[in-house]
Amino acid sequence: MKLEIGTWQFVRIMVELEDRAKGHKRTRASVLDDWREAWEELDNRLTELREKDEAAYSDLMMNQNVVLDYRGPAQLREAGEALVRIIETMRTEIDRSGPSDRAKDLRFEARELQGLRQELAVRARALSRRKPRPSHGAKGKAAGKKRT
Repeated sequence: MKLEIGTWQFVRIMVELEDRAKGHKRTRASVLDDWREAWEELDNRLTELREKDEAAYSDLMMNQNVVLDYRGPAQLREAGEALVRIIETMRTEIDRSGPSDRAKDLRFEARELQGLRQELAVRARALSRRKPRPSHGAKGKAAGKKRT
């Protein structure tokens, strides 16, 4: 099953999952494990562009999407839980920063991430109602797909 999300949203999710995974032993395959290849490819590309071409970096980060495979509702819920933690952190930062351009940007990002979280929750519920199918694993692909 495919999931298409903004590159910046994918970056936020993966950074949160990596930070959370540090020092924790995971016992089951997770979004972090399944999307690691796409994440590393994208992270390397963003690092390269940040140093050489700021316009291309900005375009990839803000105007393109990543297309990912996912196994089922558990992975959508895991990504959704990461989004909840990200949004909570953003709201705390907004409250501390008062009126500023940074707070305005964070409010926008939090709204966008909340919309994505809701979309993932709806998909997860719909999939949970379906008859389960055998899983053959999932892989992600950083598909520099332009947003429309």
